Amino acid sequence: MKDFTQKSVLVFLSIIMSFILLEICYRSYLFIVKPVIIYLPGAKALNPGGSGKYRGGYASLDEHGLRNKLDYQALKRKNRILVIGDSVAFGMGVNDDEVFVHHLNNIYKKVDVGFVNLSYPGLQTEWLRVQLAKHHQRFVPYIGIIWLYNINDARLNQEFKDLSNEAINDDYYSKGPNAAENFIWPYLKSPTLLKYVLSDFNDLIIKANAKNNVAWKDYYEMCQQSYDVTSQKAITEKRYIQQIINWCEEAKIPLAFVLVPYTDQFKDGRVGPQKFIKSILSENNIPFLDLMPAFARQQKPIEEYYLPNDHGHFNAEGNKLVASEISRFLKVMFDQE
Repeated sequence: MKDFTQKSVLVFLSIIMSFILLEICYRSYLFIVKPVIIYLPGAKALNPGGSGKYRGGYASLDEHGLRNKLDYQALKRKNRILVIGDSVAFGMGVNDDEVFVHHLNNIYKKVDVGFVNLSYPGLQTEWLRVQLAKHHQRFVPYIGIIWLYNINDARLNQEFKDLSNEAINDDYYSKGPNAAENFIWPYLKSPTLLKYVLSDFNDLIIKANAKNNVAWKDYYEMCQQSYDVTSQKAITEKRYIQQIINWCEEAKIPLAFVLVPYTDQFKDGRVGPQKFIKSILSENNIPFLDLMPAFARQQKPIEEYYLPNDHGHFNAEGNKLVASEISRFLKVMFDQE
């Protein structure tokens, strides 16, 4: 019995030492490498000050975790326009100097207009409101907001959730199943790391055993059905968009939407999501730019403007085209020359 107890104590101490070594190694990695992505108790997150390869493109983040480090000088310009959206607006898969926001900063340099990228991968309309509320004050005064709208932005909607100080102050995960992890994370990060490494490994196994084409078709169908006017998702999305419009009107901030298509829509012609959003914007006299006609006019196959094997994210050439179309659009909206 004594021998068993001693062995148990040794095993326990070995486990503790392993965790301590893992913690030291992980903290050293975060300090030296400063990766683009870190693991938090609630989810993966962009790492303020991080830089490196992210989904195939080199990304560098400022002290707020925003992709404005390359365009830091542009943020000091007299007139600023905020750009907000999900991974498409963030520029997933391309380098900092290939993102359309960077191109816009080059185009508008002579007229002292700077574009601020507040975009964040993975967020939909519900949480993009929070992202805007959290960061916009840092760039006051600004002369307008460009909202890049993706047709997957309503797919996870359930019941309407109003903006709350809890969400804006990043306390959303302080309650519920992540409460304990959130409390200890500043002192002990490695359990969270293990959780997400195991989760990522499990995702890889699932993807390896799944037919990606079928998975995409299911995802695309879910996005389309989110805009069925009778669905709860569509009803909730309309309330979110109306809230954004009302907020901008009260603040007297010009607002414009840019609608992003999936490659599938050029083939099947299913533009229900765009029609849904256009209807709301038209009712409120909000200007919008639908990118679909602009891309359809191009001579090259549509896939040559998107990342390889990707239905929704633009490559370097696609980002150039987006910047060009937005620039033309803004000359009308803001009467800029």
